[in-house]
Amino acid sequence: MTTLNRSNKPTRKDRLRLIASGVQMHFPSGQIVLAGQTFKLPTDLVNFIQTDVTVTDAADKAHADWLAAVQVQTDSHQKVSPVLRALKRQVLAQFGDNQDATSTLADFGFAPTKVTAITAVAKVASVEKTRATRVARHTMGSKQKKLVTGTVAPTAPPPATPAPTPAPSPVASAPSAGVATAGTAPHTS
Repeated sequence: MTTLNRSNKPTRKDRLRLIASGVQMHFPSGQIVLAGQTFKLPTDLVNFIQTDVTVTDAADKAHADWLAAVQVQTDSHQKVSPVLRALKRQVLAQFGDNQDATSTLADFGFAPTKVTAITAVAKVASVEKTRATRVARHTMGSKQKKLVTGTVAPTAPPPATPAPTPAPSPVASAPSAGVATAGTAPHTS
């Protein structure tokens, strides 16, 4: 038998309703003690079960309402965001994007763009790192690639090899007496 907690909500609610119906049909009167609680049959037990169904229905409705509210919020953000971006561009164009306009930009909740000055030491280190990377990867620009040409080392003509002379064909000799042959001539080098 499966437990009620392992099923999904609709199945659980249907099973609870069936259980309540079964209690009303088969336990018309009396008292029953379940899990340390005493219930008058059938009203107390049926009301106890129905409370769980009602609470589950309320939670489902609250969840659906929350999902709807989140969707409304998302839709609102999608409508407002382009206008806010355009407003920021307009404010920056009108009042400037530098330290002199800091107070005016702060009135809108904006801040001027921070410009970080790169030190000479950092620039030198960056250039050295870039050059080292290009050397390690053998990368070249288009002008360097044009200067690279392939050179073919001149090869000497191959030495003349004498034409192979045909090997003399072996002379078949008559088999000696008492020696069995397999039908092939012996291999001579």
